[in-house]
Parts: sequence; C-alpha cells; structure tokens
Amino acid sequence: MAPKKSLQRITRPRAATELKRQSFTREGTVNMKKSILFALVAIGAWGYYTKNGGFLPAVFEYSRPVQATESLQNYQCDGRQHCSQMGSYEEAKFFIENCPNTKMDGDNDGIPCERQFGR
Repeated sequence: MAPKKSLQRITRPRAATELKRQSFTREGTVNMKKSILFALVAIGAWGYYTKNGGFLPAVFEYSRPVQATESLQNYQCDGRQHCSQMGSYEEAKFFIENCPNTKMDGDNDGIPCERQFGR
C-alpha cells in the first residue's frame, strides 16, 4: 500500500503594501489618540489661563511698598540692631518693621524693646 499524501495548506505571503498599511493603521490610531489628548490638555490649559488671568497665584504679584507716615519718615535703616541704640519706642518699632537683621524683639510678638520702653 502506498503512503497517504497529506494535504498541506499553502499560503501566499502578503504583499508588502498590505503589511505597511496594517502597521500604519495601528500606529496611526495610537498617534491620533495622543494628538487628541494633547489637544484637549492644551485647550483646557488655555481656558484656565484666560479665565484666571495666568498661572501664577496672586501671592507673586508685585505690590507697591506702603508709604510711611510722616512721623516715621524721620527714621532710616542705618545698621542699628539693638535696643540700646534706639532713642524711642517708635524708632524701634520702625526698625523691626522696615530694616533687616534687627535683634530687638526676642519673643517675636511685634513689640520691640519691651524692658527698655516698658511696653
């Protein structure tokens, strides 16, 4: 008896253009999703920016310095830091509010030279 011949299915290789079209379609879908997501984020950011006037909070806005009253205009920051260098409570108050590196308010309550001026 002769051996049986088995049938084999022979498939042709796909054309190169068909393979490229399928891969382009898959990549194109992913790229399209990314593009749409980017566009939505950009539109949302633009809407937020126009509605709120910018991305920086109001804390960072420039504010003009407060004008000193006439009685405080006689004082100026000249490097003095200690209570023994102050002539009045008002002068010490001006220094701790307007000058850097003062050492007149040990308990940080906003009242300078409490022992010297009895406050």
